[in-house]
Amino acid sequence: MDEIAVFCPDLYKRAKQGDVDAQNFVGWSYYCIGVFKKAFTWYKRAAEQGDSDAQYNLGKLFFTGEGTKVNYLKAKEWYEKAAVQGNVDAQFNLASMYFNGNGVEKSYENARDLYKIAAENGSVSAQFALGEMYEKGDGIGQNKVIAKDWYEKAKVEYEQLSETDNSDAMYHLGLIYYYGKGVDKDCVKGKSWFEEAAVQENADAQFELGYIYQYGVGVEVDCAKAKYWYKKAARNRNVDAKYYLGFMFYLGQGVEQSYLKAEYFLNSAANQLEVAAEQGNAEAQNRLGKIYYCCKHEYATARIWYEKAAIQGVADAQYHLGLMYYYGKGIERNYVKSKEWFEKSAKQAHPKSQFNLGVMYENGKGVEQDYDKAQIWYKKAMKQGNKNAMKALEELYIKIHGDT
Repeated sequence: MDEIAVFCPDLYKRAKQGDVDAQNFVGWSYYCIGVFKKAFTWYKRAAEQGDSDAQYNLGKLFFTGEGTKVNYLKAKEWYEKAAVQGNVDAQFNLASMYFNGNGVEKSYENARDLYKIAAENGSVSAQFALGEMYEKGDGIGQNKVIAKDWYEKAKVEYEQLSETDNSDAMYHLGLIYYYGKGVDKDCVKGKSWFEEAAVQENADAQFELGYIYQYGVGVEVDCAKAKYWYKKAARNRNVDAKYYLGFMFYLGQGVEQSYLKAEYFLNSAANQLEVAAEQGNAEAQNRLGKIYYCCKHEYATARIWYEKAAIQGVADAQYHLGLMYYYGKGIERNYVKSKEWFEKSAKQAHPKSQFNLGVMYENGKGVEQDYDKAQIWYKKAMKQGNKNAMKALEELYIKIHGDT
């Protein structure tokens, strides 16, 4: 017997008769109990009748692959229908698709315009996202004054929401205070907000706590605490936590090295990443490349994913692709192509690529030997803290001038 028909017979009857509000509510009811295929069916019926909430919900199912196959193009189509009708959540999600290049060509300009529409319609998530875009200058020109204004608007809204125990609001307040987004940096206050959200099983906050403890961002490095919070976030399906925890075990960073545990977490991360990667998400493609390259040692597959991400401009993927051509892993050795990828990455200020270009110019691999250019690239890498570059500069100086 159908669950919703039993517990909500009148509502179910109205939905069967074509009542759009009832159809959307039945879809939501099925979603809440995890019956995603039936949720999809009822959302679709309401969406096809023009209900903007149902259109948004249907787009979300296509995006996440719940009750149907992941299809970013379909997600975009339904988000657009809902967004045109003023659905703020759809406007925000559509903006995020353009920002991340999910199923669409990445466009910071389109993302900014849609975030602005959503923000002006009251979306606190969009207000925060605009703050980040202007703070970092993501394709729109850096403007810290405008960034501060949007962060302040978001902060007011998040503070109000936090009073209702909204864990997402608490997490974002943590970001605002911990990293000084539109306010004076306050790591103690920020960490407190992260912890409040994490206790409520907010996976993003749990991951953030793991990250700051692993890398000592505003706190003392504590790998035991990093592992603790990463594990909690991983149980809540946070793909970032699985990825970072997997590499902690693989490299033995602050934990006992365990290839078995690394494989478990990285395979779980890869399963989630592949969905996004196949739909064109560049960062997911890059991370898959790293898993296949570093852990699985399946270099041919790694090259495929690195190449997809590199073409979309991911500096780290370009660096790794340069390495693969340099050493001939998963591909025929080719110093010229190696140099081309290192150069693309180096122009995005990737320090390891800058260092490697210095090495290539110093030794004449893939380029004509040029000590002046080698020094230029070594200096760029050194300014970003690359210790190998400092040593290489000293050795190159001796090579040119002698040990005086």
